[in-house]
Amino acid sequence: MTLKDLSNKFILNLNAIYNEDEAQAIYLIALEHVLKYCRTDYLLNKTEVISTEKLNKLEAILTALQTGKPIQYITGETIFYGLPFKVNSSVLIPRPETEELVDWIISTSNSLLQTPNSQPSTILDIGTGSGCIAISLKKNLPDAKVFAIDIAKDSLTTAENNAILNEVEVEFIEQDILQTPNSKIPTQYSIIVSNPP
Repeated sequence: MTLKDLSNKFILNLNAIYNEDEAQAIYLIALEHVLKYCRTDYLLNKTEVISTEKLNKLEAILTALQTGKPIQYITGETIFYGLPFKVNSSVLIPRPETEELVDWIISTSNSLLQTPNSQPSTILDIGTGSGCIAISLKKNLPDAKVFAIDIAKDSLTTAENNAILNEVEVEFIEQDILQTPNSKIPTQYSIIVSNPP
């Protein structure tokens, strides 16, 4: 089977769930995951015959997609604000709209992060999940001290691994933000951000 034939198969088999453009975009994500091909590679190699091993992997992805499982959970990864993130069922898949929030904070950070007495600026991300907000902010605002809180231990494990993947230091705290007595978190921040589901 050629790359083009498999693209057509994805579109045909996913038409009950996704429109043609969405199915094509998902196919390209699967192709990048399995073959390390970007969109340009696909366009230049549409007639390439896929090896049996790679075809089996891509068809397994298609089968999982037909159950309604998101491609990001199938591949275990996604890109957020230009950075790689691991995702699994313990975290929500970062949304493009959330990138707009991160971008707004970064673009307005000069006024938001001014602190008296030259104290380090601090950011708190509440309900961090995969850590996409906290990690993206730390990557782009390296002088800020970033804290991320979540009630779920498995989500924090994913976020901690994502911080290592993106080579940033974020202080992760397992706590219910609504339970303030004996809080493990400082009480003053330059920015508090949260993007709950």
